[in-house]
Amino acid sequence: MGPREILLSAFVPGLAAVVLLAPVAFFLRHRGRTEASAGCHHSLSSAQWCSTRLLGAFFVLLLVGGTLLGSYAWQTRLDLWPRQAQYRFPLVSIAAGLLGLATALLPIFRRPALLAPLSALAGGFVAWIFLSLLHESLISETMRWVWISVSALLTVLHALTLDRVTSSLPGCLGPVLLSALAGTIALGATMNFANAPLVLGPAAAVTGGAVVAALIHPGLAMAHGAGASTAVLIAGTVVFAHWFGDRERWLMYALLMAAPLATGVSLLPLLVRRGPMVRFIAAAAPALALAGLQAARAIPPLIESMSAPADGYDD
Repeated sequence: MGPREILLSAFVPGLAAVVLLAPVAFFLRHRGRTEASAGCHHSLSSAQWCSTRLLGAFFVLLLVGGTLLGSYAWQTRLDLWPRQAQYRFPLVSIAAGLLGLATALLPIFRRPALLAPLSALAGGFVAWIFLSLLHESLISETMRWVWISVSALLTVLHALTLDRVTSSLPGCLGPVLLSALAGTIALGATMNFANAPLVLGPAAAVTGGAVVAALIHPGLAMAHGAGASTAVLIAGTVVFAHWFGDRERWLMYALLMAAPLATGVSLLPLLVRRGPMVRFIAAAAPALALAGLQAARAIPPLIESMSAPADGYDD
């Protein structure tokens, strides 16, 4: 990862989120104050409901665009249906985007009965696009579908958990949690996928950039859909990093896939009645501890490999 890759996968997506979301948040806050002072409470609630849906969809599109840009920074190409596994992350971003748009634009899809099958379909798809390429000498057909099913189930749990948790955290706390979680998991996945920050890092950059908009308009809930999208991006990254074949990293897989689920601690009845910062700490602390443990295991070998001599070969 050189300056060009870091610029395209981290700086540009984060800056785009700030530049595009912050003015919208400022406009909506100003309009809300104007209509409230004029006594237009009904039109205010209707306008805020519509703007929340549209802003959430725009947020999801920025996540998709950031992942596409990161994939391009890594591979310098974007294919619709490539044969090689490393070129298939644009497909992961499309699956994440479709799930996120459905939950952002249509609140009915945030109900567990509908979000669960949709996220299972997305999670199973992103696992299949990678695992379908493994030769039977590395994984049997039965075990291939077992792990596709496991990935689909975990994506369901991640999507439901992250959607509920980010919705329960007011203001900028939801985007902060998603940004920290995606960034830490990206670092942890480098143990077996050195370029993981290029495809999952943009999600951390975009959600981090959205924090500025959330600070401008704290009452605007714009993370609807972002949690589900991030769940699919995490699933694709971790499945590719593990690969379930000749380079198995079971502890890495367990820690990274458990991290999003650990945020659900904040949904316990005892904590729901507490203040927002208590719920945020309860969500972030166990999740970042699990992902951070894997990152601590992954970073030293990554630094060692980056500082190793090139042996005369040019990248």
